[in-house]
Amino acid sequence: MSTGTDRSTIGPEAAGDAVAPGPPEAPADLTKPSRVARAVKAVYHELVTSQTKEATFWVLLTFVPTFIGARVLVYFAPQLFVNLGGTHVHHLTYGIILLAITGWLALLIEAPRWRPRIAALYGVGLALAFDEFGMWLHLQDDYWVRQSYDAVLVILAALVNTVYFGDFWLRLARRLLRRRPRSFPPEDPSL
Repeated sequence: MSTGTDRSTIGPEAAGDAVAPGPPEAPADLTKPSRVARAVKAVYHELVTSQTKEATFWVLLTFVPTFIGARVLVYFAPQLFVNLGGTHVHHLTYGIILLAITGWLALLIEAPRWRPRIAALYGVGLALAFDEFGMWLHLQDDYWVRQSYDAVLVILAALVNTVYFGDFWLRLARRLLRRRPRSFPPEDPSL
């Protein structure tokens, strides 16, 4: 007697047959970059192609988080600082030291592979020094002054414009500074 069930349309598990295990799944190739890594690399190469842009990009990339980190640390942990012989050593000191070191390294090291690293250190030093710009402008121990924010915003605007809009500003300047032709187009008689 037929039960009306066609065993050919039912999988082997449903029919009660044992299933032989298939080949094990191959592990993901860890040497191959992920889709996200490939996309980040492509965008990086599209936006940052020249050595000048690359250096400025790394300055910007380290400047912003260093500035934010310094502000957060000073706000939440104002007691966290180095005290040498009763003197509070502000982080602008570390910034100035880093700026001096990176300037010296930039003069000594000509290898292109070191440019991003030196630029990144320069960005850290720049952020630490200019975070306390108001203090060294007024020579007063007042961390929360407006000039520090203004200086950081000016530097940030310059870095962003250099990295992302540098070509635009160069082309605009060339066009504006281009000499006008000596012969002007003939005037329209209908005017």
